Amino acid sequence: MATTRSSRPVVNVGKISVSIIKGNLNEESADVIVSSSNSKLHLKDGRASAALLAAAGDNIQTECDENYPNGIQPGEVAITGPGNLHCCKIYHACLPKYKGSTEIKILYQLMLNCLEDITKMKMTSVAFPSFGTGFLGYPSAEVAETMFRCIEDFGKKNAKPTLQSVTIVIFHKDKSFGDFRKEARKRARSSEVPKPSLSTQPVQECSQSYGHVTLKLITGELAQQQVDVIVNSANKSMKLSSGGLSQSLIDIAGEELQEEANQKYKNGIVDGDVAVTGGYGLKCREVYHGSIPSWHGKTGAVGPDQILITFVTECLLKASHYKSIAFPALGTGFLKHPPDLVALNMVECVKMFQQKNPKTSLTDIRIIVMKDQQDFKAAMRSSSLQVARPASPLQECRRGTKGYYQAQYKKEPCPPPYWTHFNDGKKIKDWNTQSSIKKSVILPVDQKTYNAIAKLFKDAWTGGSAPKIKQIQRVENLPLFERYSYERQRVFRKVADRKDLKFKSPESIPGGGKPILTSSKIDPHLSKDLYAEINEHYLFHGTKHHCVSAITGQGMDFRLAAIGNFGTGVYGAEDSIKSHSYTGE
Repeated sequence: MATTRSSRPVVNVGKISVSIIKGNLNEESADVIVSSSNSKLHLKDGRASAALLAAAGDNIQTECDENYPNGIQPGEVAITGPGNLHCCKIYHACLPKYKGSTEIKILYQLMLNCLEDITKMKMTSVAFPSFGTGFLGYPSAEVAETMFRCIEDFGKKNAKPTLQSVTIVIFHKDKSFGDFRKEARKRARSSEVPKPSLSTQPVQECSQSYGHVTLKLITGELAQQQVDVIVNSANKSMKLSSGGLSQSLIDIAGEELQEEANQKYKNGIVDGDVAVTGGYGLKCREVYHGSIPSWHGKTGAVGPDQILITFVTECLLKASHYKSIAFPALGTGFLKHPPDLVALNMVECVKMFQQKNPKTSLTDIRIIVMKDQQDFKAAMRSSSLQVARPASPLQECRRGTKGYYQAQYKKEPCPPPYWTHFNDGKKIKDWNTQSSIKKSVILPVDQKTYNAIAKLFKDAWTGGSAPKIKQIQRVENLPLFERYSYERQRVFRKVADRKDLKFKSPESIPGGGKPILTSSKIDPHLSKDLYAEINEHYLFHGTKHHCVSAITGQGMDFRLAAIGNFGTGVYGAEDSIKSHSYTGE
């Protein structure tokens, strides 16, 4: 049963947007979800932590047991992966029972530490509970004041925080909601900010015309678009106070938007369907809401990319009597759809729509992205160049089809979207023709990638205790990746030429055995850029220290291997302990 949520006061505390909602913390979508726990980190022992454990899965308890065998002290936080929740990290926070002002100071410092750590990790959103207002006995009015004061103090110390939004989730049986609303209203009255300063000026990144229809890629805020139709990525329950994009729309539209959704879609919606409401406070006539499944979720016979295509197509058809419509970069956030495939499919939807409806009045179609969505921008620019080729039927561009494999074969190689040095949307050939630049760099990875790789190394270690990791870096080598890209394209051409359009998986080959260990253990954050259709997998390679620079500079080379030593430069291992055995350490 979906959780009902009442009206949600929103206030800007400095540059941070703070929302107050009633609901379940484990249903929230945020970079970080903070949950209350006991000092022993026995998650089943508390009401809130037990509910979180049930939703997230037993893996988070295992992480707590392995990484915090002695538990934590009051005022401290244990950090685990997201499990099944819609977040990147879960912070398990421990508070003492309330006695007086000392406990309030501990609460303030704990929350401040969370905010500072989230900023160090370059996260943008966080969901907190109403700390201590249940069993621990903290006065709700004092907790509300402390939490808002902490956010305000944090904002003053951090002039340019990466953190943009804080959601405080009040359990529906908790009576503290009124005190948080009062505190929010008080802050709103005391810190009014003129509306124009809240939104960034939109920037048009690129555009492409198909007949008299123009597709634009714009960096800006979807909720600020002045168009006939705004498209929203919602959940199946149509509870619009859950999810960052829906929240941003309802903040401006007002609660009438949710009320209409409640009346018209009492039983929620099905993936791919289009739900229509009025725009209310938004600068649009209608809002089209749709639920897109996770890229890694189970969708039955119809894949998640096909559901996305169906939804975009239905939105365009439904809006065909209007002049303008604005989409977000559907599915590229927590739903983990590959940005390059989403860009290609959305462009193809627009092209097909124009071809089938040449006299449509819908001539202004926009895709709105945020500043930090560099991977989608690069993929969109690449797709915009690709779509200049003769049009192919939309069905042929679906993943797993001949047309899709042929498109991948013809695609001009670009640096991966997760690269940070060579990342402005240029093709590899464009970079390589710049004689003044260094073609290979070694860089540190972001915290999310570091944690994912470290966990994979540990999970793929099949004997004893895995050694401590000293450093994780990424090689951005243009010539090497260009060679790899062309080899990958050659494989795409081979699979496109097969009648069954697929290769056998390694485990299905006689003697192949189990699925490749690294792929069965890998975090979706790492696997989203792999093509399982062509048996592309990440593997480990261990070597001696003096060979590292040669391999990262020139690639794998059998000439590096010493006589009788298979472990230098010429293999890949699914088992991290196997590759470690060749390091000489």
